[in-house]
Amino acid sequence: MAAVDYIIIGIYLSLIVFVGMVLQKKASAGIDSYFLGNRGLPWWALGASGMASNMDVAGTMINTAWVFALGAAGLFLEIRGGVTLIMAFLMIFMGKWNRRAQVMTMAEWMRFRFGSGKEGNTARIVTAVSVIVVTCAMITYMAVGSGKFVSTFLNIPDLGRIENPLERSESDRLDTLMDEITLYRLIVDYEIQTQPLQLPEQKMLSSSARELRETWERVKHSPQNVTGLSIMDREIRGFGTALRSLISSISLEKPESGHETLPGDIDRLTASYQELSTFYVHSVSFRIILKAQFLAALLMIFLAMLYTVASGLYGVVWTDVFQGVLIFGTLAYICITAFMKFGVPDTFFISVPMKDGSFQAIQTTREAWTHALPPWRLAFPKDSLYSVYNLFGIAIFFYLVKVTIEGCGGTSQYMIQRFYASRSDREAGLLSLFWTFLLSFRWPFITAIAIMGIALGAQQGVISDPEKVLPVVVNELVPVGIKGLLVAGLMAAAMSTFDSTVNAGAAYWVKDIYQAFINRGASEKILMKHSRWASVLIVLMGLLFSLTIRNINEIWGWITMSIGAGMIIPTLLRWYWWRMNGYGYAYGMAAGMIAAVVQRLVFPGVPEYVSFSFASGFSLVGTILGTYLTKPTEKKVLDQFYKITRPFGFWNPIRSRLSPAVRENINKENRRDIISTFFAVPWQVVLFLTMMMLIMKSWNTLFVLLGILAILSVGLYLNWFRHLSKEVKIED
Repeated sequence: MAAVDYIIIGIYLSLIVFVGMVLQKKASAGIDSYFLGNRGLPWWALGASGMASNMDVAGTMINTAWVFALGAAGLFLEIRGGVTLIMAFLMIFMGKWNRRAQVMTMAEWMRFRFGSGKEGNTARIVTAVSVIVVTCAMITYMAVGSGKFVSTFLNIPDLGRIENPLERSESDRLDTLMDEITLYRLIVDYEIQTQPLQLPEQKMLSSSARELRETWERVKHSPQNVTGLSIMDREIRGFGTALRSLISSISLEKPESGHETLPGDIDRLTASYQELSTFYVHSVSFRIILKAQFLAALLMIFLAMLYTVASGLYGVVWTDVFQGVLIFGTLAYICITAFMKFGVPDTFFISVPMKDGSFQAIQTTREAWTHALPPWRLAFPKDSLYSVYNLFGIAIFFYLVKVTIEGCGGTSQYMIQRFYASRSDREAGLLSLFWTFLLSFRWPFITAIAIMGIALGAQQGVISDPEKVLPVVVNELVPVGIKGLLVAGLMAAAMSTFDSTVNAGAAYWVKDIYQAFINRGASEKILMKHSRWASVLIVLMGLLFSLTIRNINEIWGWITMSIGAGMIIPTLLRWYWWRMNGYGYAYGMAAGMIAAVVQRLVFPGVPEYVSFSFASGFSLVGTILGTYLTKPTEKKVLDQFYKITRPFGFWNPIRSRLSPAVRENINKENRRDIISTFFAVPWQVVLFLTMMMLIMKSWNTLFVLLGILAILSVGLYLNWFRHLSKEVKIED
């Protein structure tokens, strides 16, 4: 990046920290102020803050990777989490149900649902511990993703030391090997061009060779630079990956082309590469103590911690609103640029990662890539890491079931904190609607980046790693000045997710463990001190875990399909089944979390549906056993919960004690909510898909989707929006 880009990023970071510090006094009045903003924040600010918190860099990189590889169908794959389809359920009924409890955390909610005795306390402490574990996992996920992105642009060096420096004679030998590789690659290029083969991997290899050569020239002149040596090592491995990808592709093309052998000089190129790789490893010895990605994540998290720890939810919400403006500016620029300057070619190549570490280019068409309806089957190579999604229809159905269960059960982290902080049922609905509408702009941005990545691949060779499409496009196609704003905007998105997660996670230690069980008489000053130290310690644990994670999809898949699955059954049943008690909830939650950890340690490479079924299955068994082996929750606790929350489900023994007139009013509200949910879920998917079609310039599909969106919007208005102020009142 140019100097002006660094200046823009520096100004942005300074402003964010300044806003947080200004709000420190207002947030320090007590823990209600620190964690909930005294329930006085406006709905539009809470909604905008929620949107900014969902726009994390790691998730955006993963979502972009899937849209790049699959086109419109990538949206459906991210129903597993990236589409945030849980918002439809929060908007219609789950948000207001949570708000009515008037609590600070989901763990505190357990006393509201199961009572303040041993049963409620057991559920509360298990919930608090579980959420803190999930919070640490989320920080790990964000650290990996944001570090991978930010380190690409800020030129943050690795920290390490050289143990065996590069000698002059060794440098001369490496120089000779680099010349051999350059020569043989040019010969191989010529040999391929004389054959009837269309190989995008050829451009990938040429691009990798160019980057390898440029890196070597820098290393040759600065052999004491440990960062340069580390990058050289990475570029050597990257060239090897590109070379293997090319050889694999030629082998796949042979039956169709009629050629029985690989280009003659590719053996010499391979031999020179292997000698270069081996010689480099034996000539240079260095030790990386902290990688650049970790240091980049550390920088961002430190800055976000300054205002999060100081100002609590006030700082989180208002800095998120400020960051949301910057995020929207960057989204608008990229979308307009992609719409005006780029299009989807009739045929083009995308790339998918293989199990051996290489990448394979796959040809696709505009028609297939822009098709709005997801295919029943995909045709990824069987040796691809993406081949687990080839039964695409089954995967989508599975994700829909999972999200429906998750949506009907609610959420436990920073998302639900916005609803605890809202002022009324009506404002809970409005903030959800605004939140979802703002989130819809994320998908045209993702689509625009994917289209620009396709165009760049046509010029320089297909981008090999789909997870790198976002940083590569920003680096190559965004001009100076705008690049600084865009990187600052994406850093804002990462910091917004981080600050919300940390603030919500710290509340569980302070409110549900320390104040509830360790120091019941703690003063506000002591609680505020614990609030800030809890934030710091949770972040440190998440950062340490990030050192063990290889890629974004790895940790994201575990969070959404394993650790989340371990919590999903008790989280669902607590709302709809009167017989479920606190022990059933606690046993189910504990069994699911233990199963998720065991799965990660014992068989980490299984398909997502296996990990989901394993964790949720143990959780279900634990929930049923815990419920039926212990006595029901006290009737007065259940009566109070039902009168305030008024959920639908299996509540007849409790509901029957209310007057017929009250029961009828509750039934009317429940029926409206159930019907509205069947409008809200497809409405959100169609809204996001419509935005994508606009950037893809798929006009026929766009007009059809607009018609469907209009019908769903009318249904939502008639069944939900116009009834937002009609809250059922039950007199004690």
